Amino acid sequence: MRVGRLTTEALLWVLGFSVYVAALVVRHHVLGGTTSCELLASTSNYGEPAWTWLPPGTTCTYTVWDGHYGTTFTTGPGPWTYVLPTLLSCWALFILRRRRVWRVKEIEDELAS
Repeated sequence: MRVGRLTTEALLWVLGFSVYVAALVVRHHVLGGTTSCELLASTSNYGEPAWTWLPPGTTCTYTVWDGHYGTTFTTGPGPWTYVLPTLLSCWALFILRRRRVWRVKEIEDELAS
């Protein structure tokens, strides 16, 4: 029974991780492009998208012109790109820790019998 529950938790973790990676891929490759980096809604001021690994996601670099001078600034991925990997990592550590505890209990039961 323990093994089945652990396997179910591990499969749920793999599913959650897969959905997270798929969302990143879709966000960058399908919804990406310069239209994903519009400075303000309906302004036609688009930035240049780029990929960043830490945190994973798309950054947008904008140049705003004021007469003859341009100001460049970059926006990064939102806070969800920190939260979800942290939660997935904690969940994986919890599953691995529980597996170790269950294995120790199984060994103790075998030695006791």
